[in-house]
Amino acid sequence: MKCMGLDPSRALPITSGATAQTVSLYQWLDTARQHYRYALGVNDHLAGMPAQNARPTLTGSLANFQAVTGRYPGVVGLEYQDPQWATRWGQDATDFLRDLIIGAHAKGSIIALHNHPGNPVRGAMSRAGQTSPAPSPSDPGYFGDRTGAPLAAIKTGGAQEAQFLAFLDRLATFLATLVDAKGRKIPVVVRMFHEVTGDWFWWNGVDRAADFIVVWRKMVDYLRTTKGVTNALYCWNVDASTGVDPQQFWPGPSYVDIVSMDTYDNRGSGDISLLGASGMPLKCWTAIVALSAAHGKPLCIPELGYQYGNNVTDIWDVKTGRYLPTAFFQSAFAAMWPAPYGPAVSDTAAVKASLSAMAASPYAMTAERLTCICG
Repeated sequence: MKCMGLDPSRALPITSGATAQTVSLYQWLDTARQHYRYALGVNDHLAGMPAQNARPTLTGSLANFQAVTGRYPGVVGLEYQDPQWATRWGQDATDFLRDLIIGAHAKGSIIALHNHPGNPVRGAMSRAGQTSPAPSPSDPGYFGDRTGAPLAAIKTGGAQEAQFLAFLDRLATFLATLVDAKGRKIPVVVRMFHEVTGDWFWWNGVDRAADFIVVWRKMVDYLRTTKGVTNALYCWNVDASTGVDPQQFWPGPSYVDIVSMDTYDNRGSGDISLLGASGMPLKCWTAIVALSAAHGKPLCIPELGYQYGNNVTDIWDVKTGRYLPTAFFQSAFAAMWPAPYGPAVSDTAAVKASLSAMAASPYAMTAERLTCICG
């Protein structure tokens, strides 16, 4: 990353004692929209299982972005790989992820981590023993298994609290190993328990809002205070498609660094299309813009794409005039989900030209353009 000077008078992360690099990233995110700029990137994750691949391998999203745009993404979003998930490479996957993060950071990318942990009352949060990387009802306790009251179980005094803390211990250890060539900790946007306004994960849904707030606060307090994590920015995340009021899940400004929304171009449905002014995504976006303004938090779109491979030419508009108008320019970063939701070399020439124009615009910060403080 290129260097700028720290400004102690500007906004600071919620973690007291955050590293200079983490503060610098946060301050860039906080001010990017003032210049109508946003970091543009992609998410990628490991594909297959050891039975199919001797070594961990990516879906190809990073390679697709580079092939289509000729640029390295300004944001690299990745699935945290728990070393205890032995049936999915275990420690090998964790080591692979670490090397990938260090390499992407060296190129200038912002790093974001998300995770799909298992239901702690039905299996293991590490997903140890599960055989599928995707939602699979054949794996009891997979991340879409909403059986029981899993959030209540990992609260203080809950039956699975120890499992939750052990999970956070492993995450904290991993974050501490992310260091650059100068031995400095790499700042990471941590987006756990994402899409909380949905109803498809064990941690989300209106019926679990109160428990979610308690668990979110417990997670942040444990990582930043008990474990002393100083290179994390905590990204609170909602989903655009449900019409649920995000305020129900708000844990408070002292527990959130970044406010964010995942959204896909469901243009087959008028209610959840990103086009037009009356759909649920715009309603959700308006709500989190208000939260961001009220509490002085940066905004971002960590997941973005065309729904179910709806390969359309105008989704990547250099000025985003038809795509949640002004949303990109209010965001600090936007990251596309892997194909078929995001770009692929197999897309039509018109689609690839549209995305290339977006990436080449003066507003989209890909890695070679991204300016952030490194200390």
